[in-house]
Amino acid sequence: MEKTCYAEINGKNFLFRESAYNMLSSYIQQYRSRVTLDKDGTMKGVEVRVEQMLSGMAGGNAIVTEDMIREIMRTIGLPQSETTFTSREESFYGPRTTARRLFRDSRHAVVGGVCSGLSIMFNIDVTILRIVFLLAMVFGLSGFWIYIICWIAIPEPKSFMDLCSMYGVEPTEENHEKFRANGWKF
Repeated sequence: MEKTCYAEINGKNFLFRESAYNMLSSYIQQYRSRVTLDKDGTMKGVEVRVEQMLSGMAGGNAIVTEDMIREIMRTIGLPQSETTFTSREESFYGPRTTARRLFRDSRHAVVGGVCSGLSIMFNIDVTILRIVFLLAMVFGLSGFWIYIICWIAIPEPKSFMDLCSMYGVEPTEENHEKFRANGWKF
């Protein structure tokens, strides 16, 4: 028979199997060690999210198990290590770990955000793309029509999940906070 213990998370008490408690403690310490921006705020957000998930899983009197903690760890994830960053945008949001989708980046837009979105998608300097479009406009108007079609066809990100898809990063709490800190509104 395994030992159990009570632990308070975000003001609510939960009954844990001792191994599940140790697993959660280890995960929280590992998460905290990787957080670089607004450590207290980010960790408070993680604590709130863990409490919400445990309330939904464990209900009133159920014992928190290792499987529940694994599900929490899989859902929230871990912040990415800064030592693997490669591009300007990746240095803030983390390395690309998921498939990317093309969106217009209206935050860095000069006209419609098409070049900014393409630069994020293909990891190309936005200035190069702007020069290519400008040259295509000057030498034959095809650049103008291609830009207009892209402006109409490529959507803007409307949600946090869209932003994660745009940058190809995991939808973690830390990335959520980073997007907000960097001026994204969703």
